[in-house]
Amino acid sequence: MSEPPVLERLPPGTELHVGSHRAKIVNYISAGGFAHVYLVQISEKPDFACLKRVVVPNKEGLNLLRAEVEVMQRLAHCDYVVKYIDSNASRVANTHSYEVLVLMELCPNKSLLDHMNARLSTKLSEPEILKIMLDISQGVYAMHKLKLIHRDIKIENVLIDEKYTFKLCDFGSTCPVLRPPRNQHEFQLLTNDILRQTTPQYRAPEMIDLYRGLPVDEKSDIWAVGIFLYKLCYYFTPFETAGELAILHAAYRFPSSPQYSPSLKNLINIMLQENPVYRPNIYQVIAELCHMMDKDVPEGIEDFYRQGEYKYPTPEQVHPPIQQFTASIIPMYSPFKSTPQDPVVPVLTVDTAKEQGNTSKEQTGASSAGLKTSHPSQDSLVEFNMDKFPEIHLSGESATAPVVQPTPEKPPEPPQTENQPTVQPDSTTSSSTPIKKKWSANNPFPHDLIDLSSDAQPVPAAGPAEPSKLQDSADALHKQLDGSVTSLTKLQISSSENEAKPEPEIDELKSETASTKAT
Repeated sequence: MSEPPVLERLPPGTELHVGSHRAKIVNYISAGGFAHVYLVQISEKPDFACLKRVVVPNKEGLNLLRAEVEVMQRLAHCDYVVKYIDSNASRVANTHSYEVLVLMELCPNKSLLDHMNARLSTKLSEPEILKIMLDISQGVYAMHKLKLIHRDIKIENVLIDEKYTFKLCDFGSTCPVLRPPRNQHEFQLLTNDILRQTTPQYRAPEMIDLYRGLPVDEKSDIWAVGIFLYKLCYYFTPFETAGELAILHAAYRFPSSPQYSPSLKNLINIMLQENPVYRPNIYQVIAELCHMMDKDVPEGIEDFYRQGEYKYPTPEQVHPPIQQFTASIIPMYSPFKSTPQDPVVPVLTVDTAKEQGNTSKEQTGASSAGLKTSHPSQDSLVEFNMDKFPEIHLSGESATAPVVQPTPEKPPEPPQTENQPTVQPDSTTSSSTPIKKKWSANNPFPHDLIDLSSDAQPVPAAGPAEPSKLQDSADALHKQLDGSVTSLTKLQISSSENEAKPEPEIDELKSETASTKAT
């Protein structure tokens, strides 16, 4: 696929016809990839607007932009998305490329990312966070009511208008609900589409593991809204250091600072449920936000799902997000082909507290440098695709805001630990048998120890032993030639030592402010 021609910057005073409007260039704002953004004045009105000028290489790219424009037209009634004004497309002479002009509402108060970077030292207060969340949730509500999913909700895709209304933008990844793939061809197509159109740190478990056979739907957006809220609070995403394995099991922690109310943390918890069935819908999110703000649900917001308000579980059923989990690493066999025999499944234990603790210095450095941006992954599996259109901010680098750092491409590998004590499901359980994760009405939030291997066996706990007997046992170990006996004895001694250690605290991390991005 040939690259489109390079755009030349248009000088101030240039007039362009955009659909039925005439736009006069006032100033150049920014550029990204094959797009330029300008401040323009509409001739028929004294108002200023934003003009995005894009060159796409072929009709496939033109169709993608046309789909994005159609979404903006359908959302014209919503005050919480960036408004579409007009557009125009024309063929570039002597090429297969097209020049597309999109005229949009101007948001003079820059982006949410700029707003957060300007508040690095003080962070956002809870009332500010609730206001931002309510605005963005109403934008998501408008999309879900039209049976559309955004698929790329993130801090970078929010702009601020002159009234300090926070507005959702960038609808290039928007699509209807995606059903689970039915064959290997559909599986590969959906995999490539997710890799191209979504941002790794905001992907829901069902988007990472398509073998679960779950649809990509509104609940996938709700997961992204939960990540969005977490980053509003703590300036980094909850799975930056632990990677995809932690996402698959919803394993994350709350830092101890800044401090927010239990209600706000509960809202994050329910949106970041591994099983999408137990995540709230967008109406329930809005209702919960309004309850926390002590105000009525906004006019025009109705429960079109007919599910009522979200029903919180009893305190006995609520567990904090797990900080350590055991998971089977299952080879990626196709769900559409039968395997001759069950593979041997290794077990990996990941301690998210340790992972986040190891990056505290990096997080401190990131705080002084500014927030980092998150971008959709460009994976080698994507074939004959046109890259997602570049993210465009309506302002250049702020003179007061810190410089935004790029996101590392590759996430750190989760550590594999040996003889590491596992976390018990709760303080009342003393059994050493791993608890298998099970979804049920009586346990909708199983933030317990997870062991997905079907043939996992409990490790026998060693009973108390006298020092002399331990010495005799140690002497006997040196004389044994059977490696399996040696391994078993060591495992029993290690198990006994681990049982004597107190369980680590799982409530909050200490002194975390930001982290390194992991895609």
